[in-house]
Amino acid sequence: LESLATQAGNAGPLAALGAASALEAAATVLRRAATAAAKASAAAPGDVAAEAAEGTAAEVADKAEAAAKAARRAAKEEAEAAERNAGGARVMEGKLLRAAGGSWAPYAKELQLLQFIRRSVPKGSGAALVCEAVEWFAERVLRRRGLWLKVAGGAKAELLAAAARGSPAEGEVLELGTYCGYSALRLADALPGVKIITVEVDPVHALIARSLIAHAGFDSCVEVCTGHARDLIPRLRQRFGDDLRFRAVFMDHRGSRYHGDLQLLEAQGLLVPGAVLVADNVLKPGAPLLLR
Repeated sequence: LESLATQAGNAGPLAALGAASALEAAATVLRRAATAAAKASAAAPGDVAAEAAEGTAAEVADKAEAAAKAARRAAKEEAEAAERNAGGARVMEGKLLRAAGGSWAPYAKELQLLQFIRRSVPKGSGAALVCEAVEWFAERVLRRRGLWLKVAGGAKAELLAAAARGSPAEGEVLELGTYCGYSALRLADALPGVKIITVEVDPVHALIARSLIAHAGFDSCVEVCTGHARDLIPRLRQRFGDDLRFRAVFMDHRGSRYHGDLQLLEAQGLLVPGAVLVADNVLKPGAPLLLR
């Protein structure tokens, strides 16, 4: 409880909310323990141990609830401070626009995302919390500026995780189109212990993704490869071993390449029988060859 309370006091709003939820869950368990001890005490009047257990559980539950309330207050204050600082962010945005001659500077939003994650989420907090922070930044910061972050969040993220969990029991996972690493983290979170190999053609995006994945503490199970999928797929076994095969593939790069890359995976024998394929943006901008 002391560790969670400390985390809530020293972290950003998302981490503070996570700590508050954990403290509330702990308080619920302790309340149940206190109720069970009260029943035991009632059944055995004079049982000193049962009475002491009831008092201790109730006391610690009170502390947990108080700490949870404090954590939620801290989260609210942090969020309000972030809103007040939005003016400074808009000034920086103007500088970037001017430096780019009136258009949004290349990689500015992705680099701002990485900076936000590193400042707001404690290192090693896990995939779920980092992904929530990515969605918060996309919705509360970028969308208000009329900008868009290309991540498969919300319902798409839930569908992707469900598809991954429904894939065959053996094999690794391949993602084509890493971008900033959001979906790779969602896949790693859905399949603990399974190797996620993700391919990104843009070297800057690949570096940002590696940094974000490492910040979440998942760099040991998520491997970011840089290059074109058509060039890397035939060489994957050279790098990851002759037994490499994929239980699930997520395509989120260029729709016109989906069909050819799937054929290449099949020709290389890289798919487990019954492997699951998930492809994003098949209607717009479109992947007609994959859908025919």
